[in-house]
Amino acid sequence: MRKALLTIFGALLFLSGILLATAQSLSADEILREAAQIGPFSQDGGRLNVLTFTITDDDGTTVERSFAAISKQEAAQPDKLLIYFLEPELDRGTMFLAIDPEDPTEKSKLWLYLSAFGQVKELVSDQDRNAGFGGSDLQNDQMSGGFDLSKDYSGQLVAEEQLSLRWLGQEGARTVLKIALTQRPGTDVDFPTASVWIDEETFLIVKIAYNNTLDQVEQIIDMDDVIAFEGEVEPNVVTVRSVLKGGQTVITLGERSKLDLADDVFSPENLSGFEPEQYGLGI
Repeated sequence: MRKALLTIFGALLFLSGILLATAQSLSADEILREAAQIGPFSQDGGRLNVLTFTITDDDGTTVERSFAAISKQEAAQPDKLLIYFLEPELDRGTMFLAIDPEDPTEKSKLWLYLSAFGQVKELVSDQDRNAGFGGSDLQNDQMSGGFDLSKDYSGQLVAEEQLSLRWLGQEGARTVLKIALTQRPGTDVDFPTASVWIDEETFLIVKIAYNNTLDQVEQIIDMDDVIAFEGEVEPNVVTVRSVLKGGQTVITLGERSKLDLADDVFSPENLSGFEPEQYGLGI
């Protein structure tokens, strides 16, 4: 048994060495493209996540909201995300739809379905797009496209660092690659520069710091409690901190499952006929 365990351990070390060598041989932009394939809402196919948002304002007031996120990714197709509001009960049935185009020079398309009025509103103005989603510290237009930074930013490798994370149930330091991000010409972003920290072994993004036009850090997103799902690693907890305004939103990814989804689920014309019971979201 001891010999078998040593053999397995040796194989894991060997595989880890290959992954680290691969990461070190890639350019910053190549690492960003690898990272775009890892994490929640980055895997091919459809999935459902039940999300809990714990929102704390700058005065310490805390509220909790829950949502069901239904997403679909396919090669050479726009990323699609439908979020169904679960709690509080007053907001239940409200829906948010985001379709992220393949072309990085095009803006994502966003809609809000107000169940109380049976109306669909496309979010076009900067005011609507930059408003906090569900009262959180994430902007509406940040909800689309997951964390694919490779479309909007070019990268420059800055350093190799250590970050303390909870990883597959164990607390410890992980080796991460820090990459400085600069907006690509012609792309539409709210933050012209940023920094991202990517796990060197798996390419999972574990931290992002977004800078405003004055090069001040305005928003920090931390990923933690990394778990395995469908053969990939992804964070179980995402914390979004508003550095300048104060306050934060802690997003906990709860129940998750793979789904087969038709494209018409993500049509704004079909939102009024959405049936939550099909996804186990009934009352």
